Amino acid sequence: MSKNDDVLSGAGWNKSESAKKDANNIIKIIVGIVIGIIVISVIIYGLAMKGTNEAIGGKKTIEDLGVEDTSERAGTKTIDDLGVESSDEKSSDYTPDELNIRNTLDADLQKMQTDLDTISEYKTRLENSGIQVPDLPEMIADDVIKNNNGIWELQVSLNGGVMYEWQNHSLNNGGYIEGASADDIQSMIDSARYDVAVPEFDTHWYYTDGTEFILSQDGFSQTSTDIQNAITGYEGACNAYVADKTKYQCTDLISLLELEISYKKSN
Repeated sequence: MSKNDDVLSGAGWNKSESAKKDANNIIKIIVGIVIGIIVISVIIYGLAMKGTNEAIGGKKTIEDLGVEDTSERAGTKTIDDLGVESSDEKSSDYTPDELNIRNTLDADLQKMQTDLDTISEYKTRLENSGIQVPDLPEMIADDVIKNNNGIWELQVSLNGGVMYEWQNHSLNNGGYIEGASADDIQSMIDSARYDVAVPEFDTHWYYTDGTEFILSQDGFSQTSTDIQNAITGYEGACNAYVADKTKYQCTDLISLLELEISYKKSN
């Protein structure tokens, strides 16, 4: 190899090494730029989140946050706006004592309906067993209790008891006996009889063919025992109904009138 060749070869090696160094420098610069971009992005994101949290933290209402209030869109926000009567409002229509008596009267009517259902059930059992069921005692023979939209109403009055429509009245709204003075109401109470007779039943029961039912006649069989139990249950349900009806008309309805007397005298 000539001297010139050695010079050229050394120059080529120097150029190659210089190119490598330049490439490494460029790569370092690029990596630095990328890292810088990432760092800047992280900083910007952090600042943005901080600003958002501060902004939200400063809002106090739905309106401040720019969110639509669905109650406003519906146009109503409370029970009052909907026109629905709350239980508190219903209770406020009556005095505490008045409300207690009204609840008792409601319970009386529902108990009386249960009594009538029981009477009907025992009657069906007896008729299915071939027993001729006698007519109900006159004092309750035509009784009907109707549930008119949640309001229980007794359709037939008991002789000797008071009867008036109370469900749609109140002391604060004209009273239960409208236009009547305290003395008028007292006269109404005084005229009521409290000695309502307990119904009496014939001790003899008969099959539909006219044969008398006698429990011991067939050796106290299960069938005869069931019939006797149904007779006892039927008579007991009738007596319970009369007792409940008497309580309703001669005690609890009168209690409401006595409350009205006190109310009228004090107002």
